[in-house]
Amino acid sequence: MNCPFCLKNIEVSGAAPAFCPWCGKALSKAPDGGFASELASALSLEDPVQQHAQLLLLKQRYPDQPEVDRRLLYLGRMYERGGKPDFYRIPFWPLCALDKSAPLPRREREKMLASFFANPEMERVAGLFEDREAFLDEYFRYMCARYVDVFLKHANRNMMFLSFKRSERDICARCARQLQDILCEAEVSPLVPEAQRARLITSLKLGFEDVFGVSLP
Repeated sequence: MNCPFCLKNIEVSGAAPAFCPWCGKALSKAPDGGFASELASALSLEDPVQQHAQLLLLKQRYPDQPEVDRRLLYLGRMYERGGKPDFYRIPFWPLCALDKSAPLPRREREKMLASFFANPEMERVAGLFEDREAFLDEYFRYMCARYVDVFLKHANRNMMFLSFKRSERDICARCARQLQDILCEAEVSPLVPEAQRARLITSLKLGFEDVFGVSLP
């Protein structure tokens, strides 16, 4: 079965669990089955353009379901096409500014992290949920997991050696070392708001665990 909130797969061998093991939400308080099914269908679309269009339709049909706003926020602007290349369309790309090995000038790092932490849409959507802090915890964790998956795990320097794909164990070890350096930067960087520093560090560790299924060494 899939959690109707985070939509992650829940393995069930006996009675259905009362809480989702991923997001911790009470499954007895799940949204209406019709909405949950339609949302899961929209999120199953791999094309961001199609997913965005379906989410907008859901927003019209279910204007009081903040989960749609959350998923639109998670999608960012990845549905946009054409024009000059713009990495800011990817909502978790700004976290690359924490990687000191990336050839980025300080001014660009400042701009990237400001766009992530001072995101008006993030604040708007957070205000739709009763527990704002819990929402931000989930948002940061999701963004960090996507960052680890796309920009660490699937980066050529971690995935490939010459023309050969590295073993999963090797990829995990290389990403762990890289993330340790990123965590060190997150702990001291003046570009990270102090109010969000602990949440960011925790989310990066949890994001690694979500992607690789193991805790950061």
